[in-house]
Amino acid sequence: MSDTGEPAASESGAWATDAPSEERRAADARAHIVARTHEIRDREVSRALRRFDAVGEFTDEQEAAVRTLADRIVADLVTVPLDALGESRDSARLEAALDLFTPTDAERR
Repeated sequence: MSDTGEPAASESGAWATDAPSEERRAADARAHIVARTHEIRDREVSRALRRFDAVGEFTDEQEAAVRTLADRIVADLVTVPLDALGESRDSARLEAALDLFTPTDAERR
């Protein structure tokens, strides 16, 4: 704030009070994407491990390999969207990213 009590303009010309909320929104979108992909990863790894156990004995090493593979696949899948999102202040881009990584009604059931 300036000495007059009004919000100060940043060097870019935007009001200082606008920047943190947009930066926060971008950070929240990135956190949502990461959390959502980990949710899906955990669900799918559990499903795969149950199927493997149903077929026969499954070693700790095999389980570790499945978990490692799942981590690598998820990292590869979200790198591009997270990089594209970056520190974006583009509301349309943020909304699109959130829509892509929001559970569908079928997944909620």
